[in-house]
Amino acid sequence: MKKLRTLLYLQNQSRYQSIRTVSVASDSIKPFDEIPGISKVPIIGGLHHFLPYVGTIGYKGNFHDLVKTLHKRYGTVVRLEGIAPRATLLVLFEPQHFEQVYKAEEYNPLRPGFETIEYYREVLRKGRFGGYFGLMSAQGPQWRDFRTKVNPALLKPKLVKIYAPVLGEIAEEMVERITRLSKEGNYLKDNFDLEITKWSLESLALVSLGTRLGCLQDNLKEDHPARQLIKCANDIFELSFKLEFLPSLWKYIATPNFKKLMKTYDLQWDISAMYIEEAKKLAKERGSDAPEEDKSILEKLIAIDERVAILMANEMLLAGIDTVSFTITSILYHLATNQPAQDKLREEIQAGESRRYLRACMKESLRIWAVVPSNLRRTSKEHVVAGYRVPVGIDVIAP
Repeated sequence: MKKLRTLLYLQNQSRYQSIRTVSVASDSIKPFDEIPGISKVPIIGGLHHFLPYVGTIGYKGNFHDLVKTLHKRYGTVVRLEGIAPRATLLVLFEPQHFEQVYKAEEYNPLRPGFETIEYYREVLRKGRFGGYFGLMSAQGPQWRDFRTKVNPALLKPKLVKIYAPVLGEIAEEMVERITRLSKEGNYLKDNFDLEITKWSLESLALVSLGTRLGCLQDNLKEDHPARQLIKCANDIFELSFKLEFLPSLWKYIATPNFKKLMKTYDLQWDISAMYIEEAKKLAKERGSDAPEEDKSILEKLIAIDERVAILMANEMLLAGIDTVSFTITSILYHLATNQPAQDKLREEIQAGESRRYLRACMKESLRIWAVVPSNLRRTSKEHVVAGYRVPVGIDVIAP
């Protein structure tokens, strides 16, 4: 079976390679620099386009506003050159164009996107990580190696059954809390996102560490480690966007936002390391004789590679908080604004059926509002996309 999968993969690569070769031979192929996009000037490149008020694009506070402006101004294929600190970006708005690049790239992809965390782990705190790469920063074979180690502990369907009872208890606590808070003035109106994020972290900690953090308790102060962990995750994604997708000089000088981000990475690591160490102690007290089905993801990964286990748990507490809370908020919003769908889903759940409609609601919600705003690959070979030649080393992004 493994040989068959390998053969099919190689055939697929050969097919896309032949398509690309034929296309390159055509006289109609236009050079990369003819792709519509921002102009450059000496020294500052294309930075002037992003100046507030006077720039053709202006300052954009979030990714969605940025790509919306690019699409409206330049069309479905957009070139962004000379914008420090990123490599040249090619923004593709048509799914079939990105699919072409995605499928023709290598089995071990280059997925740039968190260059600041790469710097933090591989330069600033190199001694701490010792050459280990997590899913957020690993590239190519390193990513494949890490993924191979963690997949057995993460991708088993029976994990859902193991955690379902306690996750159900956490969900019931959350429903009771939301119901109570909804009667207390405008608190929930102003803090719904925070409350959902608390639930997200509490659930993630159970799955990744095998323990609860107490995020749903009343009067959780801002200096509580769980609240700090939530703030760290929010700050990291906000600062990463400003440094990596908007013009920035952080690769040349330590800008204020860069310094703040490095300190935030340190704080996030220290807090998550504290929780991970507590979970390790609990696991040790329970002993190695505990049934395999009762072990947390952290325990399972420690048996494989302790450093991988710690790094994976850290990334779950970083990247998982926002993605889980965003997903559930999106689903709740779309159900709240679609009464027929809400009624149908309630009937299915009360009837104890197969949850097919629930899965459909989840998929449709994620289709409308994707958790990740884009997908990105750095080209390791030449491509021809929409009639343009795309060279090696271009960051191709699909918003």
